Amino acid sequence: MEKLLKSLDGGVLILKGEHESIVRANPLRIREQDTDTGDADFVLLTPNLRADFEVLAQDTPGRVEVIDITDQMPHNTNPTHPAYVKYLKKTWVNEWPTRSAPPTGITIHHTLSHSPTNTAKYICFTKGYPRTQYHYWVSQETGCPIYLCLSPTYAPYHDHCGVSPNLSIGMAGHLGYNRPPEEQLWAMVRLVAHLMDRYSLTTDQVDGHHERALLSGVDTECPGWLADTPATLPSGVWKRDFCIALQCVLDGKPWGGY
Repeated sequence: MEKLLKSLDGGVLILKGEHESIVRANPLRIREQDTDTGDADFVLLTPNLRADFEVLAQDTPGRVEVIDITDQMPHNTNPTHPAYVKYLKKTWVNEWPTRSAPPTGITIHHTLSHSPTNTAKYICFTKGYPRTQYHYWVSQETGCPIYLCLSPTYAPYHDHCGVSPNLSIGMAGHLGYNRPPEEQLWAMVRLVAHLMDRYSLTTDQVDGHHERALLSGVDTECPGWLADTPATLPSGVWKRDFCIALQCVLDGKPWGGY
C-alpha cells in the first residue's frame, strides 16, 4: 500500500469498504463531481486537488491524522493591519494570497494559547489579518490531536518575513522555558516528516520562527523552550530535541523521550 501511495504522483488515494481503516482522507472539500467512486475499492483524486487534503495512513511512520477545522476558523473580510493595508490589500483583495508554487519550508512556532479558534480570532480581529497564520496546530489535549487551521494553498504573512513561502506549524502552549509534553513533540515531528515527504523538503528547510525572523533583523524567543535569552535560541534545546525525535521518525524507530 505504501508503494501504491507513492506511485500516484500527487494524487490522493481513498480506500473504501474493508480498506477504510488503512487509509482515510478528510473529504470536506471534495466536490462530488471531482470524484468517480463507482463500485471500485478506491477513489483517485486528481493531483490539483491534493493541496486541500491530508492523506491519513495510521501506523505508517511520518503520516499522521490531521483534523480539518478550517471551516471553524474566523475570517476577517475587512483586514485592518497597517502592513496589510499599506502594502498588500491592493492585490490580495481582503484575503491571504494563494501559492503559485509548493511550500519551500516549514516554520515551527509556539502559540502561547491552547485554543486555535481564540487565537484565530485574535489574529483576525485584534491584529487585523484576514485569517489565522497557522496552517497546522499541534495541541496538548489528550492524544495531542493535530488540527488543520489554514489550507496549505494559502501563503500567509508570518515569520516576520512578509508573505512566507513556508508552512506554519503552531505548538500549543507557552514553550519559552518549558519543553512541550513528549507526546506533543512526537506528534509534531511526525507531522513534519509527513510534510517533508509530501513536499519533498529536507531537514535544512525546517526551522524555528526565531531563525526565520533573524533574517529580517527581528529577535523573538518563539518557538522557545529552555532558552536563557532569545539570542541563545539558534543553539537552544528546542532544536536538539526536535532533530533527535525527527531522525527517529525518518529512521522508522521509536523515540525514547527526553
